[in-house]
Amino acid sequence: MVVTRRNDRALTTSQGEPVRNRDLWTVTATHPDGTLTVTPHRGHGSLQLPVDYVRQHVRLGYAATEHGNQGVTTDTAYHLVTDATTARGLYVGATRGRDRNQLLVVTSDDRDARDILDRVLASDRADTPAHVQRRTLHASVPAAPAPPAARERRTRVPQPEWLTGWRDALTGQRDEILTDRRDRETDRREAAIELRAIQPALKAARQAWQPYQTQIDTLEQQLRDELRPAMWTANAHARNASFGHRRRATRRAEQASNAVHQAETTITAIRDDAQVVKDQLDHAQQNANRLQRRASPDDYADIWENHQLEHANQLLQAIDTWTQWNTGQPPSPADLTHALHALDHERHLAPSYTSDPTQPSSRELGIFR
Repeated sequence: MVVTRRNDRALTTSQGEPVRNRDLWTVTATHPDGTLTVTPHRGHGSLQLPVDYVRQHVRLGYAATEHGNQGVTTDTAYHLVTDATTARGLYVGATRGRDRNQLLVVTSDDRDARDILDRVLASDRADTPAHVQRRTLHASVPAAPAPPAARERRTRVPQPEWLTGWRDALTGQRDEILTDRRDRETDRREAAIELRAIQPALKAARQAWQPYQTQIDTLEQQLRDELRPAMWTANAHARNASFGHRRRATRRAEQASNAVHQAETTITAIRDDAQVVKDQLDHAQQNANRLQRRASPDDYADIWENHQLEHANQLLQAIDTWTQWNTGQPPSPADLTHALHALDHERHLAPSYTSDPTQPSSRELGIFR
C-alpha cells in the first residue's frame, strides 16, 4: 500500500480519476525502470505512476501521522503512542477504526504504558510540550555545533540540548499543515472547475429524464388520490353487499383493482423504457455530488489548522526571541515579554511528572523563568 502526496491532473486512472494528495493505492506490479502499476485502494481502474513521480511524491501508505489521518475511517486502527503524543492526537488515532482501535504505547524500563497515557491525557494541546521533547529528544538529538562567531558569544544560561529538536519539530508541523492546506485548496479549485464543466451535461440529463418523471408523478398522484381510494371503497362495498347486489359490487371492485394494476404496470413500463436515461442522470448527479463535497470548505479542519498554526508560530517566535536574548542580542521589551508569557504558559501546561524521583520535575526546572 502506498500514498500519493501531490495532486497531478495529468495522471489519471483507466476510469478517468486524477491522482490526488493522500490517495491510497495498492501496488499490483513493479517495473525495472522504477515505475509502479497501482489500483485505487477504494475504487476501480489502474494507473502506471512514472518513475519521477514515484521518487518524489510516493510514500508507504500503511501508516500516517495523526494530522494526515484526520477524516480517515478503516476497519482496524493501530495508533503508536509516545511521549510526543497529545490528547487531541490520541483522540484522532483512537477513533479511526470501525471495529477495533488499538493503542501501542512505547515504554522504557522504568515507566509503564499507563504512566505515558496519563501524561498524554493530562496535556490537552495541539503540539508537543517543551519538557516532553526534552526527555524524548535529549538522548537522540545531539546539539548542533555552534558556528565560530556564536562560540565566542557569552550566553546567559546553557542552551538546552532539546531546544533545537523542539524547534525543528514545530517547524515541521507548521510546514506539513501549510502543505496540506495548499493541496486542499488546489483540490477545491480543481473540483469547482470540474463541477462547472459538468453542469451542461447534468442539465441535459435532467431535461431528458423530466418527461418520464412527469408521467410517473401524474400516475402516482392519480393512484394516491383516486384509484387506490376507489379500490378500497369498492372492496369494502363488495364485502358488505347484500345477496342481490353482491355480483355488481364484486364487478366494480374488480374494475377498480384492474385500474390500479394498470397504472402500476404503466409506471413500471415507463421506468424500464427510460432506464438508460435514468442511469445517465444518476451517474451525472453522483459525480456532481462528489465534486460538490470536494469543492466545499471544511470549516472544522480550517479552524483546527488555524489554531495549530497560530500556536506553532507563537512558540517559534518565543524560542527565537529567547535564543536571541540568551546569546547577548537584546530583543525589544515587548518581544521579550511575549516570549516569556508564551513559554511560561507552556511550562504550566506540561504535567509535572518525572521518571526519576531523585530528579526535579519539569515544572521545578523552570528553564524559561
